[in-house]
Amino acid sequence: MRSFFVLTKIFLLHRKRALRLLELMEAHGKSWSLSVFSSARVLKSYTMDQLMGLGIGFVWMGWKGRRAPTTSSKVSIRSAW
Repeated sequence: MRSFFVLTKIFLLHRKRALRLLELMEAHGKSWSLSVFSSARVLKSYTMDQLMGLGIGFVWMGWKGRRAPTTSSKVSIRSAW
């Protein structure tokens, strides 16, 4: 198996763990294709080389409308980038 869908929205949020996985993948010559949930803000914290090294090939991003009851819907996507 070489392709995985990571069913947690915090996989990339835990940067230390994700970069440790990258380190182990590189040390052991492994490569996988990962599909993940993430936010633009978290993606921005990684370099393109890190994302590519982790095999991130698909990112699902949810976006809440202005009428959503949570405060996260108040963040502009422009401010996240």
